[in-house]
Amino acid sequence: MNGVKTFILLDSGSCVNLIPYHLVCDLNIDECDAALQVTDDSPINVLSSVNIEFYVSGMLLNVRFIVTDTVDTTILGFEWVRCSKCCWMFGDCQFSIRGVLGPLQSRPSSLAHVHRIYVRECTAVPSDYLARVPIDLPACSTKTPSGKSQMLIEGVGAGGQ
Repeated sequence: MNGVKTFILLDSGSCVNLIPYHLVCDLNIDECDAALQVTDDSPINVLSSVNIEFYVSGMLLNVRFIVTDTVDTTILGFEWVRCSKCCWMFGDCQFSIRGVLGPLQSRPSSLAHVHRIYVRECTAVPSDYLARVPIDLPACSTKTPSGKSQMLIEGVGAGGQ
């Protein structure tokens, strides 16, 4: 963006395309009255919307984004991913957009952030807060447990007991 390479998250769990305000504050932006929220019902602060042209693997894309100061990563959401016929090929470390291949990259560890926290009791976590907290992981696995997601939440909320 503006001649600088940047990471974009292809997020099949997001309903819309989002871009951080600091990346587009110098562009002509449009009013937007969308009301958005995160899965935990906390609001996403919608500031405006903007059309952005950028290149991915040599292909010019024009995408409409909602501008917010709530996210720190540009996100292309499910509807865009579906309409653009995106395909993840994890085994080959590639993805395709409308048949054009590009390299899959994991997010650098310096940019990896926890975006979801489950707690046992009412707790306020200030923004930009960082703490090292010891946890007990009785069943450490990269696979999602079978059963309802509520069971996973209850297991975390009960301290893994």
